[in-house]
Amino acid sequence: MTFRQHRTATALLLLAVTAGCSTSAPPVPDASPARLAAGEAPRLPLDGLFWSDEEYTLLHKALDILTSQCMERSKVPMPPGTAAPVSRGPRAAHRYGTLAREEAERYGYHGPPSPALPPPPALTPEQRTALAGTQNGRPGPAGTPAEGCNGWAAMQITGTTSYPVDAELLRTLDFESFDLSRRDPRTVRAIDAWASCMEAAGATHAAGPDEKPPALRGTQADAEEIRTALADVTCKEETRLVGTWAGVETAYQRDLLRRHGGEVEDIERGRRSQLSKAADTIGKAERR
Repeated sequence: MTFRQHRTATALLLLAVTAGCSTSAPPVPDASPARLAAGEAPRLPLDGLFWSDEEYTLLHKALDILTSQCMERSKVPMPPGTAAPVSRGPRAAHRYGTLAREEAERYGYHGPPSPALPPPPALTPEQRTALAGTQNGRPGPAGTPAEGCNGWAAMQITGTTSYPVDAELLRTLDFESFDLSRRDPRTVRAIDAWASCMEAAGATHAAGPDEKPPALRGTQADAEEIRTALADVTCKEETRLVGTWAGVETAYQRDLLRRHGGEVEDIERGRRSQLSKAADTIGKAERR
């Protein structure tokens, strides 16, 4: 069975299951294809609700300041600063598989190597307990908080001992919209067109357009992998798969956001509060 036949059979089965559960399934929204340049990553409605690289940088700068102040009050030496958060780039850069021709030509499906991070600093037992907290709920070395200076710093920004994370609801909606859009008949037809293009190109791509081949040999792409990845990018462009898929998923995300409007507003208020506290912390530290 070719990939195209497998996709069509699977899609028909999923659509039949969805139809059988139509009383609980969300409505199929109208959608228009996204207008994207070749290799451009789409921007989806949910993307702006997740923490951006710039926001993470601001939050972690504030958290480092608060942690240092906590350690300074307790006269426990502060270890060297942590590495800055790594830039993640557009959230949808690889949501629908490899999009950029330059990336496919250079890395195949392996993707650019992750930047090397310095090893974490060595900590003394006193520093480790002062930062992470105690197990018995009592104050740590030199009176550091029982939750540790890291936990105390987080409390000032998030109201919990956990550092800022994307809201669980957003992650759930993000997964749901992807699943719904991938099974949508409009996306299925576009994927079938992509599969036909891949077969015509003689590209042995055993996975879907958003998936890596099941077996990547070695740490670098070989010539066959690069040829397949380039055919993948070309077929996505020729069939306008990404624009179709992103347009469909955009429609589903807007519908999900509308149906969860109150919860999303609460998330947004919490985000604004955390960013305001972080900016205030940095401002006070810079005025000292």
